[in-house]
Amino acid sequence: MNERVDRNHLEALLDTYRRNLQALELRIARQGGVDLAPIAMINETDETRRLINDLERQLALLNGLGDPDAPSPYPGLLAFGRDQAGLFYGRDTERAELLALVRATPIVMVIGASGSGKSSLVMAGLLPQLEPGWRVLCLTPGARPLRALADQLATLGPPEQRLHLADELEERLARRTDGLVSGISALLAEHLAETRLLIVVDQIEELFTQVVGAPEELRRQQRQLIVNLKDAAGVAGERLRLVLTLRADFLGHWLNVPDIPRQPVIGQFLLRPMSEAARQAAIVQPAVRAGAEFEHGLVERLLADTRAQPAALPLLQFALAQLWQRRDGQKLTHAAYEAIGGVSGALDQRASAIYQQLSAPQQRLARNLFIRLVAMQEEVTYTRRRVLRDELHMASVPSEEVDRLIGILSRGDVRLIAAEADRVELAHEALIDHWSELRGWLEANRERLLALRRLTETAMEWRAHRRDPSFLYRGARLAEAQRVAREAKADLNLLEQEFLARSSTAEGRRKALRILGASVGVLLALLLAAAIWGERGPFEPMFVWERSDQLAGMAVTVLERGADGMIYAGLGQGAPVGSSVARSGDGGQTWEFLKLKGSFVSSLRLDPAEARRVYIALGGDGLYRSDDQGTSWQPIGSGLPFDYVDALAVSPQGVLYAGDFGTSGIYQSADHGASWSPLAGAPDEKVIFLAWAEHCPASATCMLVGTKAGLWQWSPRGGWTHLLSKGFVRDVSIRLGTLIAAGKGLFMLDGAAAPRQISDALINSLDMVDDAGPRLYVGGIKGNLWEWRADDAQLRPVRGAELDGAATIYTVHVVAAPRIELWVGDAQGLHRGVWLRWFERLWRTKASS
Repeated sequence: MNERVDRNHLEALLDTYRRNLQALELRIARQGGVDLAPIAMINETDETRRLINDLERQLALLNGLGDPDAPSPYPGLLAFGRDQAGLFYGRDTERAELLALVRATPIVMVIGASGSGKSSLVMAGLLPQLEPGWRVLCLTPGARPLRALADQLATLGPPEQRLHLADELEERLARRTDGLVSGISALLAEHLAETRLLIVVDQIEELFTQVVGAPEELRRQQRQLIVNLKDAAGVAGERLRLVLTLRADFLGHWLNVPDIPRQPVIGQFLLRPMSEAARQAAIVQPAVRAGAEFEHGLVERLLADTRAQPAALPLLQFALAQLWQRRDGQKLTHAAYEAIGGVSGALDQRASAIYQQLSAPQQRLARNLFIRLVAMQEEVTYTRRRVLRDELHMASVPSEEVDRLIGILSRGDVRLIAAEADRVELAHEALIDHWSELRGWLEANRERLLALRRLTETAMEWRAHRRDPSFLYRGARLAEAQRVAREAKADLNLLEQEFLARSSTAEGRRKALRILGASVGVLLALLLAAAIWGERGPFEPMFVWERSDQLAGMAVTVLERGADGMIYAGLGQGAPVGSSVARSGDGGQTWEFLKLKGSFVSSLRLDPAEARRVYIALGGDGLYRSDDQGTSWQPIGSGLPFDYVDALAVSPQGVLYAGDFGTSGIYQSADHGASWSPLAGAPDEKVIFLAWAEHCPASATCMLVGTKAGLWQWSPRGGWTHLLSKGFVRDVSIRLGTLIAAGKGLFMLDGAAAPRQISDALINSLDMVDDAGPRLYVGGIKGNLWEWRADDAQLRPVRGAELDGAATIYTVHVVAAPRIELWVGDAQGLHRGVWLRWFERLWRTKASS
């Protein structure tokens, strides 16, 4: 008890003395510095510093910071964070001045050279001084600055609305000059009536180094963000403040953004280099607080080595972090300083040593990784670049190897890079200037790297526009990209490789069409002959099949197509490590594996009330929901009485239903899986299948329930109806009032007194299309694929199906427009059949050759 009281008392005294010192230093600064300050004031400042040092030593002992395993009080290349304010020394005057400027000015831009400590001053110097009642939002612009700002603003709303809010706010920011102010006003008024808001946009120079897209798109994003920020400066009241940090060498870029209307002047805070006294405090005080000390003369040596380097703070902090790791007990020594190469050589020596410790494959991967984390400009300038982790996953290297290397390079004793769950960047731009190997890689391959970077950016833009073919390379540009890719094939990631492959395919088709145009006379003759034959025999329409190479060898258990065009494939055995679900935004031509893993996808459903919401059941591995088309997932099955979910359904109103084959009963959730309740009157049967359907028998819409004992129909108004009692039901399809149920046999229910049995085959999946009368496609448990029409006596094999007959067919899906497509998921992958007439097949064959 006494020790806790002593600690609290010391911390209170320490806080008082720090505030006194801050006030004294601010008064001295306003009088023009030490030369014009009264002697009494200077003496009082020195005495206050001595008292602070003594108090920090006592606190260090109480807190056990004499422990040799204590964490480093120096951040290395990383900026000081908000939680490290107690270790942030040397900027007391600037901290007070910045706070005063922020209180008086709606928008403040902190400008300083690279390595001057802008981010640290804001995060560890300004933010901890804010009074209670301030809400702080921090962001860096990245490749999509308007989205980055919208995502942060959306956190002011309720969690369940944040995705929708972010979309709405991004659109508002993109089309309005007052999007920021109007969006904030609405959010604060509705959710945070008494809150004051501070928005920090750190490293705003990323507007000129990170934004991906065509020049006009880049200028649009730059202009819209700056216009919105300046508009906020003009109308903000006491409840809104903005702080921006900008590298001094990008000030001209900021001022030269075209078409910026005249706005109130932004308050500029020019961050000067640290004085020698300030640098001494930054060196000594963190060690003192941690209960350590410097060997005699070492502090003077550190000061001398940084005297001629006004922006050497990252190098200094890195050298201090290395000294801390090599300390002798609690003493930082000259011997350790010489061993690390001093301030100027510590970073180069340590980074090279880490690189040399890697295996040869890791070294090649690391070179590519570091190069991708550098933004290269045509005018021979380099800045660091924040990238999505997926960009670093190379086509030739397993993803887990890349993630393992990122972990090595970002761990606490290394910290050459900073890694989050989905983003990676260099720990500091000082690596670019002071790590000789990295600089050598950049300079030796500059032209090739610039071409690769253009390829990266174009591929990202292509993906952002849902793989629009108009973005693909062609002609000389494609030839140049292919040449560069051949020189560095292992350095391409999956997206870049896919982009080049699609560009090459499109170019080949264009050439083939030109050749085909030259032979139009021959084609007309063939068409005439085919007309005489009447499309019989070899001229009969049939499916032409192709297999998805990305899903080859994987069991595709579920296929769902959303109203927004996104296709989702649930995977089973053979799925890649770390993924049980894939999505495609380009009609199934390419697939992206999502970060959700289980042994088997038993059901996947889309919410009709919200196109981006996806539900997935991984059998015994849980039930999950995604609100962003599968990019992120959250578990939602905790309120269910069973661990294994076999079947899901979602009503048009967004109500979620779940059933289990191992336990009787069906459960419903009206809050997207947060809570569950039993569905009254459900059959006392184990559930195999659930689905909502339109035009049900005696009901506009209903839920169809397949069990081991047949098929039930349920609607909120009509209750329960037992439709079929012959064997288990695995799948159902309804078209134009005709209902077909499949499982242990195939049955048609069309309002007749008794269901009609079409086949006794064991069936997993079916789907129906309206084409001159209902046409049914059926996938069998033993790998058979059949077709059936109302006038057929029995099922007949689908002509042209090039499937492995031994592979179980899990899912069948038919698309009617613009032409019939039949999608089949089996134990070996995903197959797509396109219904073509003979001349369409000929055209396709000619084009592919």
